Amino acid sequence: MRQRQRGRYPSQPKPSPRRRAVNIPAATLRRTYKDLAEAVQELAACSDSRLGATESGLETFRSHARSVCDDSAATTEFIICLAVLHVVLESWRTKNAEHAARAVAIARRHALCESVWRGLTALQESSNEKAVALIAAAKKLALHLSAEGTRSCAQPLVYFLEPLLAALDPRRRRVLGIYFTPPEVVNYLVEQTDRVLTDRFGLADGFADTSEFPLHGGDSRKSALRILDPAMGTGVFLLSVVRKMRVRWLESHAGKYAPADALASWNAYVSHSLLPNLHGCEIVPASFLVANFLLAMELAETGFAPRPTDRLHLHLDDCLARTNAGPFSVVIGNPPYRGLATSEYPWLARLMRGEGPQGETAASYFHVDGVPLAERKTWLHDDYVKFFRYAQWQVEQGGAGIVAFVTNHGFLDNPTFRGMRHAMTETFDGIELLDLHGNTKRSPDGTDESVFVTAQGMAITLAWRTGSGQAQTVRRGDLRGSRDEKLFALANAHDEAIAAATITPQPPHYLFRNDQRDEHAEYAAGHRLCDVMPVNTTAAVTARDLFVVDIDRRQLVQRLEAF
Repeated sequence: MRQRQRGRYPSQPKPSPRRRAVNIPAATLRRTYKDLAEAVQELAACSDSRLGATESGLETFRSHARSVCDDSAATTEFIICLAVLHVVLESWRTKNAEHAARAVAIARRHALCESVWRGLTALQESSNEKAVALIAAAKKLALHLSAEGTRSCAQPLVYFLEPLLAALDPRRRRVLGIYFTPPEVVNYLVEQTDRVLTDRFGLADGFADTSEFPLHGGDSRKSALRILDPAMGTGVFLLSVVRKMRVRWLESHAGKYAPADALASWNAYVSHSLLPNLHGCEIVPASFLVANFLLAMELAETGFAPRPTDRLHLHLDDCLARTNAGPFSVVIGNPPYRGLATSEYPWLARLMRGEGPQGETAASYFHVDGVPLAERKTWLHDDYVKFFRYAQWQVEQGGAGIVAFVTNHGFLDNPTFRGMRHAMTETFDGIELLDLHGNTKRSPDGTDESVFVTAQGMAITLAWRTGSGQAQTVRRGDLRGSRDEKLFALANAHDEAIAAATITPQPPHYLFRNDQRDEHAEYAAGHRLCDVMPVNTTAAVTARDLFVVDIDRRQLVQRLEAF
């Protein structure tokens, strides 16, 4: 057995001089990610008994991860988490030792994080050559991520998981819809949500306001401002919210306290207001782990000293399965989008059709003005639509609240989403829509790029309900051009909303766009295809084209025979 190297982790870090910024070549980074992915796969292929002392951590991990993965997949997920945690801890070695120790103490209060911590400690002591290779590969990646020499490693650590998961299993990444949000998009949405809290809800300190949030139209029921990211990934939105809370708190308390008293007041605010009301859900264990540790580090860097009872309210769970959670005042994030989603939620399926969990009447995405959609096939089964309905339900439960999402932009004008658009206009007092465009099918020349690495166009939605009977307003803005141009516009929007043009969604389609011309009436007066051709069916949708189509008949026959 190798002797454990003392001081490797933040509890006893070694001091290190500040390094200058270094630009790591993209090819080198790709190779590093691939090496770590291969090390994870090789160690995961070992039998549990060969993992040695790490096995006890694996059993604890399995018990807490059963809601998101079965036992057969838990070993691989556990090894991924070991690698990810080692990258995080190695990246922290050059940071403030006291802050890092506090961050670890906070994060380890979640049982799954504690099991990974203990497993990694055991792995460090293992003589298994595959374990040694994984530790070395993770350390190499951490050195690359830290090479920028910036004050904080939080930004690269938030985003390193996406290329690692892509190197491990590109198909799984696509199936889960794991595409992390650019920081410019995140910060824009957080800033605009803070603006709405101030301007529309009268909360002078925005996210940091401790006033009671009105429920049910300002009646006697009130609650604290509760925030939820239902698909938090590595916690990028919650990180931005915490930073905004910190800025707002400092602004409102400037000059009120001596430094020691100010820190005590901040600690009290975090313990009593921030932590209890900041919530997140995630189903990918590695993403969940990163979110816990990075949020803990963000708080530790502010000087926060946790009490024994303080903990992060992050859940390794499928948020859409949590029927009794809430209500939340703000639901914010970037939910996954999968056109062929496989997850089934009977209660949510009924909710989308207008029936609440207790059988009560609710807004329906499958009806428009009381009339059911006539289409046999719609895109309302996409996961992002389910998350939107869940978020809208949170607002309906409380009678007031905000939904702040970045999603696929198809719902803005797709005909089969007219029920969703109509339901939104019925629920919310105000809606601000920013179409980021970027759908490569609509821009074959490539002049209009997506802000994500996908070919899908995106949109930012900010919808709120105050419950005060305000006249409804719907505003829309558009950003076209290169990815860099769009991100620059978002980063420099400051407190101003880009969605500035007022639109009036009209029946029967309630389009969320500003080109509702007079020709629509003329078009609607024409003969419908279903009337002209009463016997019809939906068009064929192909799948697995790369497998069943080939320009070489011999190769196609060989592939089919092998299958």
